Amino acid sequence: MTSNAPNNSTPRVVSDLDIAQTELKGLLQGRNAMSLAADVLISRTQVLPYSVVRFVRFKCAHDVLDVFLKRVVPGDGNVALARSRLMTEAEVLRDLGERMPGQAAPFFAVFPDQLVLATAACNGQQMDAVVCRGGISQLSPAVSARFENISEACGRWLRRFHELTREPAIDLRAWLRYERGEVSWRVALLERLDPANALLYRESGEKLRSELAGCALPLSGCRLHGDFAPHNIFVKGTTGIQVLDFYASRPGHPLHDLVNFIGKICGLAESPTFSAENSRRACVAFLKGYGPIRSEERTIARQLIVLQAIKRLLVIVEARRGGGLRARLNTKKGWYESFLARYVSPDEGGTSSFTPWPFLDLEIGK
Repeated sequence: MTSNAPNNSTPRVVSDLDIAQTELKGLLQGRNAMSLAADVLISRTQVLPYSVVRFVRFKCAHDVLDVFLKRVVPGDGNVALARSRLMTEAEVLRDLGERMPGQAAPFFAVFPDQLVLATAACNGQQMDAVVCRGGISQLSPAVSARFENISEACGRWLRRFHELTREPAIDLRAWLRYERGEVSWRVALLERLDPANALLYRESGEKLRSELAGCALPLSGCRLHGDFAPHNIFVKGTTGIQVLDFYASRPGHPLHDLVNFIGKICGLAESPTFSAENSRRACVAFLKGYGPIRSEERTIARQLIVLQAIKRLLVIVEARRGGGLRARLNTKKGWYESFLARYVSPDEGGTSSFTPWPFLDLEIGK
């Protein structure tokens, strides 16, 4: 998948960040947040596949103010859609600032013409960095226990977020069409990248699309985070967390966020420091924090987990030449192909391995 989006290092992206930084400085001065029109100290800029994040330290009279400036880079080149999603993210952050103070990145301003969102910089450490550190062959018991406690706190946070944003008026049929579309384009891409396993991908996709089309939907939905995952969660102290990056937020079924988090936690076991047992314990702690899943939701939860397996087969990275994005196969794809094989033919793989949370039963440590 090669995108028509501009290269993240183009002068246009840098210029947009410069403009937003200057305008934000004026806004902060107008709000008396800064008593001096001092220069700023720019500490670093991080280039990501879908955005460029600039960390800015504003010098004030007696203190400093740390800010994240996120300039989104539309993966499909659709600037209008990117602007709309950025405005939605700003609205969500404003709302959370009132309803869940201190638990999401504090919102400062949005600059739609520049595709830039400004928030206070999150304090602490990214959640995945707690366990994915270079030079460590395995986690210590203390780090493992801390990660489980953080995972449980994430479950509580997500439950609260879903409760606050649940709306009877949300029509889940649009969300379901989006999920079926995810299946279609990912399966088509997998077939091109890995012709040897094209039949498995095709059969998995056809079965999953059919099941999603016939699934029973609840009467109400909620607002999703959209990418609730360790890389979007900052840890403060023992279990305090701040959540950021609501760019993919949209109405949908709450299990989307829950299963996405589980998939990302299990994906951490693709690294040498995080074992299958670490993954299982963290997921169990997360589900403990979130609370029980109703029995009538287990079928759609299973279907979303199958979609997670399809997603984990692909890794989206920045293209080496010409900018934009491209997809490559996951080097650990055999784990997920084995799961899909059991999904397509459960009798051959043993039905006992297919539980409501089959990701927890993947033998990913082998």
